[in-house]
Amino acid sequence: MYKEASAVLYGSNIFNLVETTEKQPDLLHSFLACIGPSNSGALTHLCIKFPGVEKAQDRTQRYKLTEESLRSLNLLKQECTCLKTLELFIHSQNASGLTQVIQDSPTLATEALSQIKAQLNTIGSLVNIIVRVYDRGLNLSLERSMQGLGWTVLRGDEMAHG
Repeated sequence: MYKEASAVLYGSNIFNLVETTEKQPDLLHSFLACIGPSNSGALTHLCIKFPGVEKAQDRTQRYKLTEESLRSLNLLKQECTCLKTLELFIHSQNASGLTQVIQDSPTLATEALSQIKAQLNTIGSLVNIIVRVYDRGLNLSLERSMQGLGWTVLRGDEMAHG
């Protein structure tokens, strides 16, 4: 009965693990460790902060995902084998890297989003990406670029259609 109840609990609910500091991977790791591998594998819907980007130090790419973002996405890939929906939250406290990319060049912003999409594509079970925006300053062209990648972009607590 415990296994059946756990499968329903972790497979049917949305878990919000948004952390506004550099601690997102630690929070995610702690949560997954606490619920254990079988329950982590049953998760179908998680909310985390939008992956951060920063200027790259080498010349092969102009922007790259931050180490904390890569750690979080790798944890999801390794532990959350049934993850279908991932909500990525953008708010003023975590949008500074993205804002800098937009200011540098819309082309670079699209390039940064493509890198994020490539990382998300490594999570084999992932079907839906929802970007939930809590920052009024998000550039409209960036929002359209996200939609062009097949992501659903919602403002605040707006509900997804369909």
